[in-house]
Amino acid sequence: MIQTITLYACLILASLEDLRRREVPFLLSHATILLGLSYAALQSYTTLTVTPIMHSVLGGIIAYALGYALYVTGQWGGGDVKLLTGIATFIGFNPASPHVFITYFLLIFIAGSLYGLVWAITTAIRNYDAVQDAVPSRRTVQAGAMLTGVLLVLALIAWFVKPSITPIIVSLALLAPATTIMYVFHYASEVLESKEKRVENLVPGDWLRSPVTHGDQTINNHNTGLSPDQIKSLKISDITTVTVQVGIPFVPSFLLAYLALQTTPVVDIIGILV
Repeated sequence: MIQTITLYACLILASLEDLRRREVPFLLSHATILLGLSYAALQSYTTLTVTPIMHSVLGGIIAYALGYALYVTGQWGGGDVKLLTGIATFIGFNPASPHVFITYFLLIFIAGSLYGLVWAITTAIRNYDAVQDAVPSRRTVQAGAMLTGVLLVLALIAWFVKPSITPIIVSLALLAPATTIMYVFHYASEVLESKEKRVENLVPGDWLRSPVTHGDQTINNHNTGLSPDQIKSLKISDITTVTVQVGIPFVPSFLLAYLALQTTPVVDIIGILV
């Protein structure tokens, strides 16, 4: 119980920091790793077996390898990788029964997809005027909304007339708004994913929206975003602000996935698929 509460506390703090600053503090991510290993070591001590600490270390190694692959491809930040490693040391990887570990990783991507969709929609609503200016055709959006409404009405009618075709119509009704949302974000992504940031507030891993030139030097992103040397170079230049790409704060997905992991029906359903 204490172990679970500790992990929840780490995830809540990390989620709040990621939402506020778009990064996970170094001390918090490393503390999560140390706490996970410490609990496993304590279990090994009390049970007089190395199994708990071995499972914890193995879980951390696997999680770090998977997270690092996403990091070097520019999908995640370094803080995300370290935090995921810490979570894995709490959960552990049991080669004889990997069900819980695999389920958690599946839940991360399920929760991340749903959370990302909600985040994108709410961001678009908050920036409604800018999105309107960015999208070339409002009629396309209106047509998508009208089509969704028509399909939902047809699905309701089919429910009473011919229930067997209702799932097909509902699937189309879900596809219509999804396609419309993709259309909107294709044109509005620059508006929704960009913000001005002062040079002194840049951190390693930040992504420039476009290359920055000062003097005879052009600074562009590496695969993992800006490096410390590039940030140092920008700070000694006469540039005060740059446009950076703002990604979705992904850490709350870790928290949502862990909440789902504690829900027995969810684990059982995914367990059937694993």
